[in-house]
Amino acid sequence: MDPTNLPGTTVPRAGRRELIGTPISIGHFIPSGTLPGTDLSDIFEGREHGDVPVSMFLVHNRPGDGPELHRHPYAEVFVVHAGQARFELEDASVTAGPGDVVIAPAGAAHRFTNVGAGELSMTCIHTAGEMQTEWLSARDGPVWRDPRNSL
Repeated sequence: MDPTNLPGTTVPRAGRRELIGTPISIGHFIPSGTLPGTDLSDIFEGREHGDVPVSMFLVHNRPGDGPELHRHPYAEVFVVHAGQARFELEDASVTAGPGDVVIAPAGAAHRFTNVGAGELSMTCIHTAGEMQTEWLSARDGPVWRDPRNSL
């Protein structure tokens, strides 16, 4: 069934940026592949979708990939769907696999790395409608570690 042909739905006009996806009678539908992002993740920011109070990354990282050390003024919840991720949270570390949930409290320095042999599929839920990140590494921005490239 094509969700854009459901009764009562409308399809946004090309080039419309204020709302991505298709409004439906009970909410909003965002087709796979239409969120902004990179080859490592898709990005959903709630403020761009009717002032939704959460944001998220839909991560699909290669082995060795992961963000540099950072923190947020709100909690971040990680749900691992496939693969293995090594999380560093302040002075602790844990390896998480499919079905595991990891929570970084507000203000906690954290990062993760795909330590598995295949793709890491994970949802990173930011408990705010707009993402705010303080990068703690020497680099100024979201640098992703990748063993195939020297940074």
